[in-house]
Amino acid sequence: MLGLADDNTAFILDKVENNRHRTNTGKPVWSTLVNLTSFDVKGLDASTNPFCAAGATLANGSYIVVGGNKAVSYGGATPKNGDTGPYAPYQTKDGRRVVRILEPQENSGDLQWNDNYDSPNNMDSERWYPGIEGLADGSVVIIGGATSGGYINRNTPNVDPAYATSNPNPVEGKWAQGGANPSFEFWPPTGKPKPAVSKFMVNTSGLNMFPHMYLMPSGKIFMQANYSTIMWDALNNKEEYLPDMPGQLIRVYPASAATAMLPLTPANKYTPTILFCGGSYATDKQWGNYTAPNVNMYEHPASAECHSITPENHDGSPVADVNYKHEGNLPEGRSMGQFIHLPDGTMVIVNGAEKGTAGYGNTTWNMVKDTNNQEVRLEGFAQNPTYRPVLYDPTKPEDKRIVYEGFGNSTVARLYHSSAILIPDGSVLVAGSNPHQDVAIDIPQKLNSKYQGYNTTYILEQWYPRYYFEERPPVNGIPQYIKYGGDPFNVSVPASFMGKSANALANATQAFVIRTGFSTHAMNFGQRSLQLDLSYEVHDNGDVTFIINPMPTNQNIFVAGPALFFLTVNGVPSMGKMVRIGGENKGLVPMKIESGPEPKPLPAKVNNPKFDAKLSQSATSLGNNSGDKGSLSGGAIAGIVVGIVAGVILALLALLLFLRFRRRSGADNKYAALGNNRSATPAQRYSQPGAVGAMPWASTTTDSLRPDQTFDESHMGMMHPNESHASFGDHRMSAEPYSKNAFGSYATLPPSHGPGYTDSVPMNDLATDAGHAPSAMTDGGHAPSMAHTMYTAHSPSSHAADLPPTTQVMNRGVSTVPHEPSTATGLGPVLYASPSQGQRSLAGAGHAAQLPPSHSHGSHLTGPREMPMRSNLQQHLHLNQSAGGVRPH
Repeated sequence: MLGLADDNTAFILDKVENNRHRTNTGKPVWSTLVNLTSFDVKGLDASTNPFCAAGATLANGSYIVVGGNKAVSYGGATPKNGDTGPYAPYQTKDGRRVVRILEPQENSGDLQWNDNYDSPNNMDSERWYPGIEGLADGSVVIIGGATSGGYINRNTPNVDPAYATSNPNPVEGKWAQGGANPSFEFWPPTGKPKPAVSKFMVNTSGLNMFPHMYLMPSGKIFMQANYSTIMWDALNNKEEYLPDMPGQLIRVYPASAATAMLPLTPANKYTPTILFCGGSYATDKQWGNYTAPNVNMYEHPASAECHSITPENHDGSPVADVNYKHEGNLPEGRSMGQFIHLPDGTMVIVNGAEKGTAGYGNTTWNMVKDTNNQEVRLEGFAQNPTYRPVLYDPTKPEDKRIVYEGFGNSTVARLYHSSAILIPDGSVLVAGSNPHQDVAIDIPQKLNSKYQGYNTTYILEQWYPRYYFEERPPVNGIPQYIKYGGDPFNVSVPASFMGKSANALANATQAFVIRTGFSTHAMNFGQRSLQLDLSYEVHDNGDVTFIINPMPTNQNIFVAGPALFFLTVNGVPSMGKMVRIGGENKGLVPMKIESGPEPKPLPAKVNNPKFDAKLSQSATSLGNNSGDKGSLSGGAIAGIVVGIVAGVILALLALLLFLRFRRRSGADNKYAALGNNRSATPAQRYSQPGAVGAMPWASTTTDSLRPDQTFDESHMGMMHPNESHASFGDHRMSAEPYSKNAFGSYATLPPSHGPGYTDSVPMNDLATDAGHAPSAMTDGGHAPSMAHTMYTAHSPSSHAADLPPTTQVMNRGVSTVPHEPSTATGLGPVLYASPSQGQRSLAGAGHAAQLPPSHSHGSHLTGPREMPMRSNLQQHLHLNQSAGGVRPH
């Protein structure tokens, strides 16, 4: 689970499981904060199990995370009386009724979850996989879910579709008597109707966990589950049925389609349209029950179809003859894909799989043999990860809205329990994947099966859209609060950015507010994007003032609370700033939030003849071509760069950077000028002062490459159009066809070292000194593997005497990593952004002395790059002993 706490902090929640990093009290860490500049990770204390909870933001700026599961033991097993707790070994309590609250703080270091099993603010009943949607008074409505767990929310035979008991005549109003909870409730309940049964939850029995919910302009809620769709008046519990999903496709969990409301814009008059892409079709019998599906999901393809629906007009009136419309197809079927709004008005889909669904269990078809004929339980229900991002542009003609050519691919399988959010620098933070009942990091890479196993993933990635490496517009005057209705507000961009083409650039400027949402299970609860209407004046000194209308007066269109504000100039967004929609809104929810009068028409746009230079053809779609700045040329270049982030459960959390940038003319000359001579040997290149490339200790072994490949380090410098590199030579990613069957593990721990998910041996904390840098010592005289590297504490087992406190875990074994003093020389330089020029500069001190040797193959950036004004590519990747971390999900 993943969310944006403030301008520079993301929070992560995990289910309670055998994560290796421990709190001071000995329990595993399942809650952390991530600094989005340094990527330091700080562990937070938590007490209840938030497994498969839902979340939302409130009008007062707080996050709430509702529901979860019982206290669990090793392997995800529920201990006796697990509905109370705390229970060993994880010292957790039942989280199914809990409402966890994260209140905003001036200092992000003060952020802390209010997570209390006995709180009087908890929900009325137990919920696992509930739906949630924010309301105009700052409160939320919560609906449905299961009471304990299972694949889908029903028994077989389904004699009680309401409560999922074995009794065809259940007790009405007793929410936790069976496996399903068909009720809804308001939180807080102040002034609202009492909990009641939702007929829609009963009618969609089985396939109704995590229902899709969107507040409409009328105040009704669009809700979709199973293959049914309704408009729901929650306050009066009245339902109006809309047409079924075409082809009876399932879009909710576990089919898990990518779903989002399209950006609300002045051009579409803030009319809501909901888009669904992917999901899955199966017969009612094939979907199975709480235990598992009745079909081999590994052979069951996901849908590639996209459909949209516009249920209401901008004024809240119903659309006549409303129906779903086909929007084209994705390049491949996708389950567990996830839409993320971008500040250029487009949406990207990340994560997912081509075959199967979300969920896990043990069935005959996912229990396989390894090469030693030992049983391996793959547990997850999906295969063939979809590594390629897909872009959807609602401004394009209908047959050109889905774009997928020219993107760099990930190498990380993002399956069940994956998450992603937009962050303030305009990139997408991607996290999670654990298709297992507990932590599993020892699934063999080679199996005596056509199926692949996918380990628990602790890797964070960032996907960089095409605008990321453009110079960003500096924006002055962004307000703290944007109210509903009333007078416009002004922001400005200086002449130093707008340049000689200020008229054209101003005319190509948009203002967006984006709520990033609470992300879990390939969903973003509450995610929404709205474009504000604006005008402008270009002044004689070249500065541009933008006059921006406030939020629409109808608060249902975009409810009050925190959101990111972006000013996007010619497709290039500013750095996002957190603002509060609706006003300061301190205090308890629900609350009355004032709206001003309808905004007046904005003044006419005022150009200035002194700044009438035309944009070049290459600049008309992206970037600044002001005439007094160097313009970028060439096509979009996609690539992937990998880094390692410190302080997570296995001691280091890895950061994979999906890079999108543009090539400069004469790039090879600038490349050589940086000391990276393409004709030089690897040793010559990386020994030169100021060289940007592999760490000096990076070995040139080919041990980790695919057998059909050779390692040519001379190709590691520049990334060319449509190429994709992960850790510059990683065996899991070289060619598109191969990537679709890539190994899902980032680094596998050999079964002989450390516990699997069924092992009850507790883990030690790392004994690594944060002020010491690892060296290039090898294991048994062999160079370290060139695959991705991760660090983990070993288990105090019979092997403890044979292993040092810290082990370097690689795809082909474990090698020791002793420590050297922090004064060690030879560390590769770190890439920094230069705020003054937007160019990169080199530094070899400070944090560089703490980098682990996981950047084999030169996963430091090489070759010329256009850097943004503030870059998180600073690679502050130092060990942080005090920070606990968890895998998001």
